[in-house]
Amino acid sequence: MFEANIANPGGLATLEALTGIDPAPRVVEAVTDLRATATPRPRG
Repeated sequence: MFEANIANPGGLATLEALTGIDPAPRVVEAVTDLRATATPRPRG
């Protein structure tokens, strides 16, 4: 298991520096997919 802080821009830059692969496009895609399939929370 590996955890990366994607809220901190340095987190993605560190992953790119370590692997040579820019993870940003996959992170954006994953977050977008999650938002599209999330069940809305009831108000109140």
